[in-house]
Amino acid sequence: FSDVSGFTQLTERLQREKGGEEGAELLNAILNQFFEQLIDIVHEFDGDVIKFAGDAVLSMWSSTSGESIATLVALASSCALEMLKRLDSYDGGFDTTLRLHLGLGAGRAKGIDVGTSHRREFVVAGPPLEEMSDAEGMAGHGEVVLGPEAWRCLVEG
Repeated sequence: FSDVSGFTQLTERLQREKGGEEGAELLNAILNQFFEQLIDIVHEFDGDVIKFAGDAVLSMWSSTSGESIATLVALASSCALEMLKRLDSYDGGFDTTLRLHLGLGAGRAKGIDVGTSHRREFVVAGPPLEEMSDAEGMAGHGEVVLGPEAWRCLVEG
């Protein structure tokens, strides 16, 4: 789970300096540029971006060819470190800096489609999401925190 700090400051600054429509267009361009790089990093480490939630991104690593959970956690951890290396302290322009903090969880999660033929949403649930959320909440700017199961998988291999 990747969370971006500085988004609110950037939004307020653009609103103040550029006004409604122009500020919104600039914000959209800056965030698209940032998230495009983040998505590319996730894909470089064989992950999938599952969902955007405001200024946060949920990514997952799934076993497609029998990879162990330890291997998947190692990929996710390497990805998180690469995100920090390339995107933490990102110059958002307008005297703002976007910072990342990340949380990792591990275990079996379930993905389901919820909704009707008019509106569908892919939802992911399970203990790893709670672990990831708790870990992200403990991470400071420029930090990755692993939940207990993710840590165990990484250490015990």
